[in-house]
Amino acid sequence: DYNTDYCVSKFVKQKDNLEDEGLKLFKKVRAMSIQVKMLRMDNAGENRLLQKSLKAEEFNIDFQYTAAGTPQHHGRVEQKFVTLYGKVRSTIYLARIDKGLQRKLWAECAAHVTDIENIIVNKSNELSAYEKFYGKTPRFINNIRIFGEMGIVRNYEKKIKAKLDNRGTPCMFIGYSKDHEEDVYRMLNLSTLKVKNTRDVIWLNKCYGEWKGIKGYSSHEFEVIKKPSSDTDNSDSVTNENKTTADEVKFKRKYENF
Repeated sequence: DYNTDYCVSKFVKQKDNLEDEGLKLFKKVRAMSIQVKMLRMDNAGENRLLQKSLKAEEFNIDFQYTAAGTPQHHGRVEQKFVTLYGKVRSTIYLARIDKGLQRKLWAECAAHVTDIENIIVNKSNELSAYEKFYGKTPRFINNIRIFGEMGIVRNYEKKIKAKLDNRGTPCMFIGYSKDHEEDVYRMLNLSTLKVKNTRDVIWLNKCYGEWKGIKGYSSHEFEVIKKPSSDTDNSDSVTNENKTTADEVKFKRKYENF
C-alpha cells in the first residue's frame, strides 16, 4: 500500500490461481470498510483476469498497467521485494535450516517475514504499517517467536497412551495462526512435515540448526591463534611454534566449516 507501506505476501502454485486469491484479498479489505482507489500492475494475463473479476464484483478501482521493462513505475514494490528476499535468506540461514527444508519452507518464511515487516517501527514513524492500515496492532504481537524455533508440542492424537510413551513431539515454529486466538502457533512436525495449529508448546529456546547440531555462522566458531612469546629461549620457542601450528590448523578447520 503506497499510503501506509503495508504489504501482503500471497503464494499460489500456478499463476492462474492469482485471480481467486486476489479476489479474496480485496473482498476482505472491503469488508473492513477500506477503500482501494488505485491498483497498479504489469500487463500480464493473470492481472487482466483479476481486473475482470474485480469489476464483476463492482469494485470501484482505477486500474493502471505498466509497460514492459519499466520496473521504476512501481519502484516501491520492487524495492520491497528486494528487502523481503534479503530478510528471508537471513532468517533461513540464522535458523540453520538445511537445503532440503529450505526449498519447502521458503514461502512460509516469506509470509512470516512479511508479518514482521508490517509491525516494525522506526524513529520517523511511531506507528507500524499494520497500525496505519488497520488502525490497530495485530493479535500475535504479544507472542512473537523466531522462525525456525523448536518446541515440544503436546500430543492429542491418542486418547489412551502407554505410561512410557512420549507426551510431546518436536516441532518447528513457522508462523502464526491468524484465524485462531493470539497465542496459537503454526508448528511443523519434522517427522511428517504436517503443520499443526496449537498453543500447547514448550519452547526449547533453540533454533532448528542448534537442535539438529548443525554448525552455525556466529563468531564463537573461531578461536584466537596463539603466538609464541619473544622472551623465551630456543627450546621453548620450538615448542611454542608447534603449538601455534596446531592452533592454526584448528582455526582453519573451523573457518572452512564457516
